[in-house]
Amino acid sequence: MTISVIIPMYNGAAFIEEAINNLKTQTLLPTEIIVIDDGSTDAGAAIVAKFKDVIYKYQENKGPSAARNTGIAIATGELISFLDCDDLYPSNKLSILYNEFVKNPQLIAAIGGIQYLFDTEKDKIGHSQIPEGIIFNHVLLGAGLFKRNVFDIVGVFDESLLFSEDFDWYRRLHATQIQTTKINECCLFYRRHSNNYTNFKEGVKNGILNALHKSIAFKKAQKNA
Repeated sequence: MTISVIIPMYNGAAFIEEAINNLKTQTLLPTEIIVIDDGSTDAGAAIVAKFKDVIYKYQENKGPSAARNTGIAIATGELISFLDCDDLYPSNKLSILYNEFVKNPQLIAAIGGIQYLFDTEKDKIGHSQIPEGIIFNHVLLGAGLFKRNVFDIVGVFDESLLFSEDFDWYRRLHATQIQTTKINECCLFYRRHSNNYTNFKEGVKNGILNALHKSIAFKKAQKNA
């Protein structure tokens, strides 16, 4: 099975080279790496251009959901993985989750755990309850690997949500009751730094509320179908 990794990037010049190199050192290499530039104004595009085998597409700024949806439309892999440009995979992330699909051909989604990765001591403030080195479950898309037909079943990402779009999508995934599996191994290093999108707490709170409302509507539509 082939694997496409989609990287949404918005002003990610400080991180994108490390993210691409991280994918190129996986124990199971992805078939293709796709960077969707969501209207960046920094030097990220020039950095990506150094990697001749990386697929790059620029679009006007529309948010992470739109960037991921563009990546899904471009991707040719049988399996899809996502990596935010400021996060990293453990070196065996793709091989760990790929093996779950080998063991169970009916599987649609395999999801691992995450560990926090703090840039500075200051970035740890407010996250002392989840210290580095502890594996825990979260709704972060980067910890998963998905068959591409999951997006036909669940739908793509809601482009009206600038926050909690991953929460919304995972709730739709679980509402469908298709075959998924969770494993207690780290499959994503989630970097915390001063420019994290989720530092805007009011936006995150409103995003979760919107996602919950949409989830309820999705379940009602399923019952009425």
